[in-house]
Amino acid sequence: MSERADTLVEERLNELEFKLAFVEQLLGDLNDALTTESARVSALERQIDGLQQRLQSAVAGASGDPRSEPPPPHY
Repeated sequence: MSERADTLVEERLNELEFKLAFVEQLLGDLNDALTTESARVSALERQIDGLQQRLQSAVAGASGDPRSEPPPPHY
């Protein structure tokens, strides 16, 4: 190869290495963001499960016969 062709190949190789480094950094950043969001989604799912259980308990407690409840303290 001529010196000019060698220079062009070297420039293209350097450009590809630069782009590869950028893509690797971007992939790492995206992985970090995905990991963070996955943890947040899991925490929100746990909160929703807890709220559903509390709601079901409240509904089950409220659906009983009102005559079976003791009178309010002011009676």
